[in-house]
Amino acid sequence: MKNQEILGQVIKAQEGFTYEKVVDAEGYAVYLCKKPGTRIYAFEIIVGRYGIYLNGDISCLVWDVPRDIHFLAGNDVDYYIHSKLAAPFREKQEIDPGERDEFLVKEMISWLDENEAESPWSPMDLDENMPPLNIVADFFMSQGLDGIMKDCDVWNLYEEIHDSDDINHIYNEASKYDPDFCFDHYITRHDQHVTFCVYMACYAAQKIVEAGIA
Repeated sequence: MKNQEILGQVIKAQEGFTYEKVVDAEGYAVYLCKKPGTRIYAFEIIVGRYGIYLNGDISCLVWDVPRDIHFLAGNDVDYYIHSKLAAPFREKQEIDPGERDEFLVKEMISWLDENEAESPWSPMDLDENMPPLNIVADFFMSQGLDGIMKDCDVWNLYEEIHDSDDINHIYNEASKYDPDFCFDHYITRHDQHVTFCVYMACYAAQKIVEAGIA
């Protein structure tokens, strides 16, 4: 999921929202963000002396920064604002299915090339013409009849990880296949629910600032 897609989901989720500053004390403010008549997606942004907290129907997040609401209203959501999350949220990762599949496609086509197997693809063309993983897998299976898959480590890797989202399992299996895998490949991304919640908070903060109630 691209973050522009997440932003689109956030805009849709906050249709009809109202934004209200319900507490305003020295060093402490609470903003209520919700659609009247429902608690779906409703949340509070709590700005305190030692951090910023998001709490509500969507989730709970913590930023280890003593800032005001303008911090969340910034534009650098994916890097700077995300980087200031408390470690348990900032470091939460998940498998990126697109990167996992691209890794497998490259390895499988390279195997075909190295073994001089007839193939409709060349490793040199993959930057411009990356076939879908299922097409490459279908090709491998069709060639299994003439023995091309005998002792094929890359096919064994495909069978182990192509439909897995378990980070430890994928890295363990891929490292058996390629000991340098962990250094050469990055197939994880920020946890997408955390990213969604960050975008929810930042979009609301922008609306709060625009409304002049910060």
